[in-house]
Amino acid sequence: MSEEHCCADCGGPSRRHVIKGAAAVAAVGTLGLAASACAPKKTPLPTELTKVATVDEVPVGTGKSVMAGETPVLLAQPSAGQFIAYSSKCPHQGCVVGVDTENFLCPCHNSGFDFAEGIPQFGPAREPLTQLTCEVQGNDILVRG
Repeated sequence: MSEEHCCADCGGPSRRHVIKGAAAVAAVGTLGLAASACAPKKTPLPTELTKVATVDEVPVGTGKSVMAGETPVLLAQPSAGQFIAYSSKCPHQGCVVGVDTENFLCPCHNSGFDFAEGIPQFGPAREPLTQLTCEVQGNDILVRG
């Protein structure tokens, strides 16, 4: 009986089939982990205005990633007193966008979006980030979807 022959005569798989099967399972598992790393968590944006930061936490000319309940959102203050909020979901393939020193940055495919309008500056994304309702009440920045 050859090592290639499986199950029919000997009652069990050959060592080669076990190794090939283990390699296939590992490959599928690795692809699944890679895909889930970029997939956003399915949490809804708040329907009510929700405090996400204070004015002094977002200096002029910068952006910040914050949580609105359980959902990550992006804040920016492109000019003094102008606060803007965006969904952190990348319009390219739905990955969670973060913040770099000069723009919002998607780690999955390196799309960069400007702070002022959420417009793509580089990378494969062609659509801007989705703008959210953003209000300042006193020193608090509030956001809703």
